Amino acid sequence: MTTITSMTTEDLYAMMNTAISTAMKGKEEHYKGESMPFLSTLQSWEKIKKEAGEIRENTYSKYCSQMNKLCEFFKDNRSIMLSEVTEEQLQDFIVYLNTQWKPVTIHDFCGSVLNPFFKEQIARGNIKQNPFQFVKLPKVIPSKRPAYTPEELRAIVNVLDPDYYLTIVVWLAYYTGMRREEILALTWDDVDFDNHTIHIHATNTPIRGKPTTILEITKTESSIRPVGITTGLAKRLEYHKQHVQKNAKRYVVSQKNHDKPVRPEVVYKAMTKIKQKAGITGKGKLLHTFRHSMVTSMLNDNVSLIDIQAQTGHSDLRMVTHYADDDKITQARIARTNQFMENRDHRLGI
Repeated sequence: MTTITSMTTEDLYAMMNTAISTAMKGKEEHYKGESMPFLSTLQSWEKIKKEAGEIRENTYSKYCSQMNKLCEFFKDNRSIMLSEVTEEQLQDFIVYLNTQWKPVTIHDFCGSVLNPFFKEQIARGNIKQNPFQFVKLPKVIPSKRPAYTPEELRAIVNVLDPDYYLTIVVWLAYYTGMRREEILALTWDDVDFDNHTIHIHATNTPIRGKPTTILEITKTESSIRPVGITTGLAKRLEYHKQHVQKNAKRYVVSQKNHDKPVRPEVVYKAMTKIKQKAGITGKGKLLHTFRHSMVTSMLNDNVSLIDIQAQTGHSDLRMVTHYADDDKITQARIARTNQFMENRDHRLGI
């Protein structure tokens, strides 16, 4: 009879491996994703995110529309289970999308839907590996963001009627670079004249077929932020509140005859008329262009990317860099660093 003490090391390891293999037989790893239909699980995930307030209703509608492309791609394999989805299939899907969408739209859908969905399935133990992890997306070539020239800004200011109920929208966009939906959600409670700040925490979200909706949710988490009130903006806010609204409105931008928020398309039409009156031509130059103009001016004045991001509420610094050439950003960084070094030398007497 062979005993443990008489066995060689090799024999002992062989016996242990045999015992382990025998014990593990019939105990292969199983994941819930093997019985979870991929497409319906993803659609349910989006719905849960919307109901939890993590996805705005209009964004949810956009994602549902985009999901049609995924369903179209898997039309011959609609019953595919979550665990069966492969990296190769998802890469082929991206190639397919590249013939349908712009690269920036593909990045948005993948970064906001597909990648976080698969990551959550990993965390929940529904699948073993993330099939999207190494999928390559098409390169996004940043488009030039139009900005108003100094001459155009002066022309707009010269045609503004201080007693027009939507003029304050233009001033808020000019002084703060706020998004339109942020401006149209402001109440006077959000305006702190004593501390010279405006608190941004909600959006006026257009939803087709529904009344104007103010949601306590912003485009990104970074969009919840304070922005400063300069002397020029304070003067115009006070005039608007006292003389245009007669201190009788709750919303900073209210309907002309009612204390209700203004729909975004109304502002679009008003800004189009203001632009025409100012003699400004050029496709795409409207209210959002004030945001581009502010960022461009801040970059030209060597304001740091972090400070610009804090002002605009961009979630990603790369979005800020779309407004300027890489060389200009590098030059601004070097200029700030050099100024710091010179100030330090002066303090130290070097």
